[in-house]
Amino acid sequence: MLIDVGAATMSQFRGLVGLGGVHLGRGSTAGLLPHRELPLPAAHGVEDGPGGLREEATMYVEDILKVKGADVITTAPGETVGATVRLLNVRRIGAVLVRDSAGNLAGLVSERDIIRAIAVNGERALEMLVRDVMTSEVVTCRPTDTISEVMKVMTVRRFRHLPVVEGGELKGIISIGDVVKHRLEESEMETRVLRDYVIAHR
Repeated sequence: MLIDVGAATMSQFRGLVGLGGVHLGRGSTAGLLPHRELPLPAAHGVEDGPGGLREEATMYVEDILKVKGADVITTAPGETVGATVRLLNVRRIGAVLVRDSAGNLAGLVSERDIIRAIAVNGERALEMLVRDVMTSEVVTCRPTDTISEVMKVMTVRRFRHLPVVEGGELKGIISIGDVVKHRLEESEMETRVLRDYVIAHR
């Protein structure tokens, strides 16, 4: 089930916790936490703005994937939790996507899911199957969603990984670390643009 976050009110949005298939809409802000936009969104491609001020284009999820790559580590619903723990350790990642036999996205299993299973079941959790501990209702984003949009949703929903899906096809996965890193780069570029503008107009 897909839920357009942009069409939800704040109370409805907060009530989506636990629901799956939430999909960000490009440019959608309704239902998200209020925020203060920086004066000049920054990224690649510089254009002349009003008054000669140099403006930068907003950065998108696809910009993260261009740097990070589209490789996605996956596991199967019938794999054991123990094997998944070893996979996370070897690949040095915090979550892995779960695909069914047809290659469709079936869920996501993170360190948090595994810790919760161990807390409830003890060592026996390592013998359990991925399908028994994974998050089956997965929130996704599009390559064309802005970094600001995905940061808001990840903050409100309190999760750290977002699969990137376009036209039903898995394009990659981004983490909160990826988002924060690129948002900092945006802020640094905005600062440089403003500084250059002030210097040029002294």
